Amino acid sequence: MSKIADLSHHQGIIDWSEASKELSLAILRVQDGSRVQDRQYQNYVAGAKKHGVPFGNYAFCRFVSISDAKKEARDFWERGDKDALFWVADVEVKTMDDMKAGTQTFIDELRKLGAKRVGLYVGHHTYKLFQADKIEADFVWIPRYGGKKPAYSCDLHQYTETGRLAGVKGNVDLNQLIGTKQLSWFLSKGEVKAAVIAKGKYRIYTGLFKSDAEAERQAQLIGTNLGYKPFAKERRVWTGVFNTLESAMTAQRKISQEFGFNPKIRQEK
Repeated sequence: MSKIADLSHHQGIIDWSEASKELSLAILRVQDGSRVQDRQYQNYVAGAKKHGVPFGNYAFCRFVSISDAKKEARDFWERGDKDALFWVADVEVKTMDDMKAGTQTFIDELRKLGAKRVGLYVGHHTYKLFQADKIEADFVWIPRYGGKKPAYSCDLHQYTETGRLAGVKGNVDLNQLIGTKQLSWFLSKGEVKAAVIAKGKYRIYTGLFKSDAEAERQAQLIGTNLGYKPFAKERRVWTGVFNTLESAMTAQRKISQEFGFNPKIRQEK
């Protein structure tokens, strides 16, 4: 059991007694937009449960407006099995002008409905276009093939669309862990700790730079590359305010990986 595969009805009938021998995690498609339900989803859930394969749910998103994003999220929630360990917004195609707003609405609606953890799958070629770095999700999943790792910070890397899996006749998308989250994080059934998702005001700050000018330069670089409304003050770089600790931790990790800093988080009063 070492493979992480995402599966849809394109894989056809799966022999789960064989697939379960290789799978440590399956991510199952529930729908393609609101209009198309995955033909094999219920069969896959039954097979995964029978053979002890942990699974999450994902939905290919096709919303065209904020209201449509809410509707798609509600359809996803109603159709998805509630034993799923997590839920994923699969955003690959541009279907509305402000994809960031639509995606965030979709994710937030799932959380309101009861989803404990919601991830974001975003195309490597659309990451910047959709401003994915500014979307608040519990984990990020990016595809990139040909032996290349994603150029953007993520937790799951879909590294091939031509993988093989016992019990499946054709090709399978396979994934690998690439961030700081261990497999145990994805397999845990509890929600993100309350302290992590608690509402509040959080700000990220760096260590001291040699001069105010250097701090200002680094603030501009962070702003250009990642956003977060950074500013320089007393030889440090400070970000704008985050509303949850989870979103602040995500930004902290991205700043660290992108610039090699070791930034801290401070809760504002």
